[in-house]
Amino acid sequence: MRKFSLAQKIAATNTVFALLACLALALSANFMLRRYLVHSAQGELYRVAVTVAGPLDMPMPWQGAMRFRAAHRMVGAELVWVSAQGRILGSSSAAFPRGAFVDVPLKDLSHMTRAERWRLQTDEHVYAVAEIAAGRGFIVAVAPLRELRAVTASIMSIFIPISVVVVLAGTLLGSFWTSKISKPVRSLADAAHKIAQGDFRAVARLTGDDEIAELSHALHAMALQLQAGEEAQREFVQNASHELKTPLMNIQGYAEALKDGIYSGSEAAQCLDVISRETVRMQKLVNDMIYLSTITARPERLVKEDVPLRDLFSAAGESTRGLAIEAGSELVVVEPPDVMLSGDFDKLVRALTNLIANATRYARQRIELSANLRGSMVDIIIRDDGPGLDPALGDQAFERFSRGQDGQTGLGLAIVKAIVLSHGGSAGVVNDQGAVFTVTLPIVGKKAQS
Repeated sequence: MRKFSLAQKIAATNTVFALLACLALALSANFMLRRYLVHSAQGELYRVAVTVAGPLDMPMPWQGAMRFRAAHRMVGAELVWVSAQGRILGSSSAAFPRGAFVDVPLKDLSHMTRAERWRLQTDEHVYAVAEIAAGRGFIVAVAPLRELRAVTASIMSIFIPISVVVVLAGTLLGSFWTSKISKPVRSLADAAHKIAQGDFRAVARLTGDDEIAELSHALHAMALQLQAGEEAQREFVQNASHELKTPLMNIQGYAEALKDGIYSGSEAAQCLDVISRETVRMQKLVNDMIYLSTITARPERLVKEDVPLRDLFSAAGESTRGLAIEAGSELVVVEPPDVMLSGDFDKLVRALTNLIANATRYARQRIELSANLRGSMVDIIIRDDGPGLDPALGDQAFERFSRGQDGQTGLGLAIVKAIVLSHGGSAGVVNDQGAVFTVTLPIVGKKAQS
């Protein structure tokens, strides 16, 4: 089955609508023209009837009859002389025999209602009535409708061909412009197919300010995002493979050595310690990868609630104080402002504990957790007195698998960034006599205004 292009569908639709519009216009024009001609004819017939009715007001009836026949020859319209009772007294047409009765409202046209005037028309004739003075009856002027129909048909015979020509010309011109419009659409469709095949540079950015140009820009932006996502995914898989490769090789090597009896006694115990340590490290890496994938893929799963900043600091401090003591550092939690946050309490606690745990690996003696109000935002600051951030990392510190010399999985700060962004905040780091990590979050509640 043949498929029609968008341009052909638009052209066909426009043609059908144009033809229907011309048909409706022709019917309405025919109706209005006929109504106008009938109204004009009635007015002219009324003037004829009034002109004829005057001379008939004479004392001698035979003189009026003579004038009646003379008037018919002069005006060129059929005239009917009707008594007050509706009987025909004289007629210039065989269609109205003398002695018969007429079925028209015998009333002066100027005193008739609109409905009564329309009654002065049959399928064959149009009428006008004028009253003769002194109660002598009425003059009915009659004209055949076939002459009016001939005029209408003559005008419509010119109007219809012109309309058809205009429709065809409009269709051709519309097809030309539709083809020009559909051409970039076809180009974007081809680009979309190429994007689906992995060619992210296939989208040509169209100029202009119309919807097609906007679609081009949107498709181009989508292609860039897909390309960035694919590159990030490829890099993530490579980094994850590299990170998992080292512990797996260590586990495999020591396991084979134990199997072959190379180590025994205390050396075998040390091998088992290494295997256990590498297993824990690999498990942590896998758990971090799963968690990071979950919070970045489904940020809508946040359990939003009012979170007091003091409770958040208390929970983060209790969770990490043991790590700080083990690392030989002091964790100082400065009393935060009495404000409320809106978010997922557990995820926010994890973000702070990740930052504090990261600081315990570099701090010499002191780690400080504090907060500062800044308008409708609060800055949560984690500061350590270590050597500071590796300048080679820079803004990449929060990217996946970016880590310093003593880093572990390289996912801890990436998890922090994902959590903070999902709460409408931001995260950053600078060096100031050590590394200073800042998490900025929006605050809610009346207490935030104090």
